Order: sequence, then C-alpha cells, then structure tokens
Amino acid sequence: MTGGRGFTLLELVMVVCIVALLGLAAIDRLLYLREQAEKAMVEQNLQMLKAAVRLQVAGLFAANRTAEIAALDGANPARWLEEPLPGYRGEFESETQPNCRACWYFDRGRREVVYVLDRGEHFQPDAAGEKRIRARVEVERPQEMPGEAVVTSVPSARLRVAPYRWFGG
Repeated sequence: MTGGRGFTLLELVMVVCIVALLGLAAIDRLLYLREQAEKAMVEQNLQMLKAAVRLQVAGLFAANRTAEIAALDGANPARWLEEPLPGYRGEFESETQPNCRACWYFDRGRREVVYVLDRGEHFQPDAAGEKRIRARVEVERPQEMPGEAVVTSVPSARLRVAPYRWFGG
C-alpha cells in the first residue's frame, strides 16, 4: 500500500527512540524528587526527635526532677515519641545492625539513633563509607566562668546530629 497512508519503519523507530528518551528523562527526574522527599522526611523526623528531647527535659524540670536530666545522656529519644518513627526497627547492638533501607534504629553500643538511607545518590558517605545519618542525645552541663555567679546548675539536653551532606547542603 502506498499513497502516504502509513508510517515507514524509519519513522516508527524515530518515534520509539524519542518516547524512550523522554521516558528516561522522566524516570531520572522522579528518582531525584523521590530522594528529595526522603531527605525532607528525615529532617522532619529529626525535628520530632529534637522536640521529644526538649519535652523530656521540660517534663523533668517541671516535676522538679532535674537531677535525672543527666541520665538522658545517650538515651534513645525514639522511646519518648507518642508514635514510632516510620520504619523504626528497634534497638540493636553495634555488631547486629538491621539490614534495611529507609529505616531507623537505635545503636545501643554507640548510643545513637541511626537512619539508613534508601536513596543516596546525592548523599556524601561518612568516613566509613556508610550512607547513614546519626544523632545522639547529649547532656550539656552549665560551665562556671571565673568571677561570675552561676545562674543555674541544672543541665540541659539536646539531640546532636552528626554533620552530613545531602544535595550539597
């Protein structure tokens, strides 16, 4: 059949190639956006853990149990949340870390809450080559300055997140 009623094989191959290239570009962009969404979720969860530490300290302070604040050093802040973190696997010894992706766990040996990345193409690994984000509850004790009166001797606690680079930030 002639007369311009169909596609030539070359035209069909060109259309398939163009559609395939557009599909690959779309998939690459979707993976990038998915990794950005994971980063946003991790940062939101870290903010929840920080708030849990602050609330724990405030509760002890309000109950006049300030001596117990020092015991929060290295504690698992995930225990203080009303609901578990999404993907939280529990507490593990350093040698028996869970084999998972996009999960949280508490490392008892290092006394840190850890997030294992699912997508990490834009994440700079730590010195050990791991794509993990680590945070630890640290108690801060007031320091006396020579010649100055100490306003309070009550320690405070905060969640210290180990520095990491994700998307160059």
